[in-house]
Amino acid sequence: MSKSSSPVVGADGIAGIVIILAAAALLFQAVKMPTMSAMLPVAMLVFLIVLGAILLGRNVIAQRRGVTQAPVVRRPKRAFSAYFAMVAYAVLVPLIGFYTSTVLMVPIVAWAFGYRNPARLLLATAIFVGSVYAVFNFAMGQQFPAEFFLR
Repeated sequence: MSKSSSPVVGADGIAGIVIILAAAALLFQAVKMPTMSAMLPVAMLVFLIVLGAILLGRNVIAQRRGVTQAPVVRRPKRAFSAYFAMVAYAVLVPLIGFYTSTVLMVPIVAWAFGYRNPARLLLATAIFVGSVYAVFNFAMGQQFPAEFFLR
């Protein structure tokens, strides 16, 4: 078999496929949400599908041309960790609530990816979660999945 007839999908291609499949699966769930609540998740998921397709296309074109290029995914273990974190977050939100999940995941993911200043992690988490609460709860009147301790 020649390279041009059956390109081998490398790490970037696999990453692109995983991104597309995961985003598409979540997109089917997001479109079931109320329109105002679904706007941001749908836009982000569509954007992820486009980026995954670009990553996959870039990989396939490079393979067909026989070009060796620096992979976008240089550390597959970190990419897998990011996928795992996304899945964990998606599972945790309906189980324990949006804000509780976010308060847990933001510092855990930042720590896992190398940021080691606990005081700044806590401050960044508080600012991020507080901002999300202010914008979505007060400005937009949107509700997220209820916290487990408020059910």
